[in-house]
Amino acid sequence: MERYPFMIDLAVTRRCNLRCIYCTSRDDSSTVIDVNKFKKYLRKIRKPIKIWVTGGEPLLVRFVHGFREIIGTDINAKLDYLGMSTNGTLINRDIARKLVTNYDLILISIHGRKELHERITQVKGSYEKSLDALKLLIKTKENSSSDIKIGVSTVLMSESIERIKDFFDYLIGLGIDVILFKPMLYDPTDELYIKHGLKPEHATLIKECYDYLKSKNKLVPWFNDYYLHRMINYVKRIPEPPPFCGYGEYFVYISPEGKIYPCCRIKPRYVQSYTIEDEVPKEVLLRRLSEIRQIKIDSCSFCMHGYNSQIVYERYIKVNTNVTS
Repeated sequence: MERYPFMIDLAVTRRCNLRCIYCTSRDDSSTVIDVNKFKKYLRKIRKPIKIWVTGGEPLLVRFVHGFREIIGTDINAKLDYLGMSTNGTLINRDIARKLVTNYDLILISIHGRKELHERITQVKGSYEKSLDALKLLIKTKENSSSDIKIGVSTVLMSESIERIKDFFDYLIGLGIDVILFKPMLYDPTDELYIKHGLKPEHATLIKECYDYLKSKNKLVPWFNDYYLHRMINYVKRIPEPPPFCGYGEYFVYISPEGKIYPCCRIKPRYVQSYTIEDEVPKEVLLRRLSEIRQIKIDSCSFCMHGYNSQIVYERYIKVNTNVTS
């Protein structure tokens, strides 16, 4: 069975119109991925693929609005899942209609009520814009035949976690389909993480959030018990290299420059990457990416992302574990 790639994390640009304090990827001088080169790359892949569009802020790149329409019918035929993470602030009625007919899942980043959200994004008015976009997507979906899932992605910080369930209730009342929450990803020695990051004592509250959303059937599809287990250990700073890492084999990350990495956390200093233009045999690429995954870097020891596809989890991984609370 040809497994590579199973899912593509596609960063179309690192540019962003917000200034979130936790973000390490924003770069306002970033290029934008060449859509024509990317389409040629996709034509080389014979098996069905999943694509997750991210950034920066992906909606700054116009082609992602109507991704399935622009990518071409021949590629669309093998594109069996398309999702996007966005702050939503650029969504208007026309863009909402395009997103609803092109995507399977849209996650809008909202981190709590107005005061907290705008303290995190550092842009006044961003809360209303993101919330209005969420409501507009929900309404647009209701007036269409689309089965797209509309959700919210929330970065948990020490200021928000104790009252976040009330915010989740509000979102559920609006009619959203799913919620993803995750802790702020920073080195614990970093001053910003020390100020805003979750502490080991917050692990119980993470478990409570998970149980609550699971009871409401509002978890994103890949948020399973093992993902929770790794999240809790991340917050507790318990190193636990995954017994299996799908990145580089089932997943690849493609940067705005068109470079291919095993995942977004493997930086160029660790690997001389290939690009989407390279004519590299699949076996060579897989072997090189497998070698990269063996590099002992700290970020891998605390990674929560090796299991972020439920289908990979169900098909290829057999893990029985007790969730640490």
